[in-house]
Amino acid sequence: DKLGGSDQDLLREVFAGQLQEKIQCRECGKIKVREETFTDLVLPVPTAEQAKESGIVPTMQKLLEERLKCEEMDDPNNLVTCENCQKKTFAVKWSEITQPPQHLCLCLNRFTFNMQTYDFTKEKTPVKIDEGLWIGGYEYELYHTIIHTGKDASSGHYYAMGRRSEPTVSGDCAFTPWTTPRSKKLMSPSWQGTLPRNFWMTTHMFFSSGASRRHLPLNFESRCLL
Repeated sequence: DKLGGSDQDLLREVFAGQLQEKIQCRECGKIKVREETFTDLVLPVPTAEQAKESGIVPTMQKLLEERLKCEEMDDPNNLVTCENCQKKTFAVKWSEITQPPQHLCLCLNRFTFNMQTYDFTKEKTPVKIDEGLWIGGYEYELYHTIIHTGKDASSGHYYAMGRRSEPTVSGDCAFTPWTTPRSKKLMSPSWQGTLPRNFWMTTHMFFSSGASRRHLPLNFESRCLL
C-alpha cells in the first residue's frame, strides 16, 4: 500500500520498461504503433498436450519470444481496419521491447478458465527456468521467484525463494546463496547453477540486469515487415 500502483516513481524506476505493440496492414504495409509502459510481462504456459506435440520442454526464453513474435491476423471474421486503406484488411502484429527495465518481472499464466466446468484449472506443464535471459543486447540474471504449490487453482499456497540482486563485495552475484525469506534457510550450494525441481511450478520470476547489463545497441526488432 505504501508503494502505491505502477505509476509511482519508485516502481517505474525499478521495474518499468517500454513496449511497442505493432500492427502492419498486409495490403499497403502501413504500421500502426501503440506505446505501452509495462512493469511485468505475462507469458502463457502451453498445455501438456501442446508441449507433448512440440516434443520439447518450453523454456522461459522461448515463452518470452513467443510473447513477442509475429502473429498473422488472417481470420476473416476478425479483420483489422486500416486507416490508410479505409477498409478492413488482413494484418500481422508483433511486439518489440524498445526499453528493457532494470529489473524484469515475468509472470507465468498457469491458470486458465475451463468453459466446460466453468472453473479455473492449473496448467502443470513443466517449464525450464533459465537463470539467464536475453533481451536484445541485454542479459538478465534470475534472483527471485514466487512458486505456487497445490493440486489445482483453488487450493495450495505461494512461497518465495530469492538471493541478492546486487553484486557482493567480491563484485559477483552469480553464486550468492538462495534463501526462503520466511525461514531464512540457505539452500544447498550443491545445486548452484541448477535450479531445484520445484521451480517447475514457478508463477513469478524476477531478473536483474544491474550486474550483467551489456552496453550494446538494442536490436530486438521483429522480421515481420513486408
